[in-house]
Amino acid sequence: QAVPAAVTCAEIQDDFLDCYGKPEVIGKIGTDIRDNKCSWLINKALAECTSAQRKTLESNYAKKDPKCEAKVKEVYKKLDIEAKFKAYEEEAYAEIVAKIANIRGMPTTIFSQLLARIHRHTERTALQTWRANLARSRRARALTARVERLQEAVGVEM
Repeated sequence: QAVPAAVTCAEIQDDFLDCYGKPEVIGKIGTDIRDNKCSWLINKALAECTSAQRKTLESNYAKKDPKCEAKVKEVYKKLDIEAKFKAYEEEAYAEIVAKIANIRGMPTTIFSQLLARIHRHTERTALQTWRANLARSRRARALTARVERLQEAVGVEM
């Protein structure tokens, strides 16, 4: 029970970062609003919005126009979706910790480690992940270049 709850929490965090994360920090441009994704944010907004806000969301969600995206984000701001996400995250964390504590018959360390990686996965941790992936990519390119030079020197093609 702890793993599906942790995965759900991670997916919702991804929805949050897609909307609120800075592209230069998280390593991608958020497109959930433009791409009509069924994210936690839009579902939360639709569950709590006024009829006027619903009309704004319905007229502007899934449009490939930055002005429309801004209108959706303005509704999110008025509904304080960011604070609601943070409250959800803390509540989910407490529930997952309780589920881990109830696991019997096997070590729980792996679950606790997974939760530690997920909990409060902010732009800072997204940046760390992005930097690590970039470093791995650079090492892979450097290794590929070395292999190509060696193949050329030896006269072998792979």
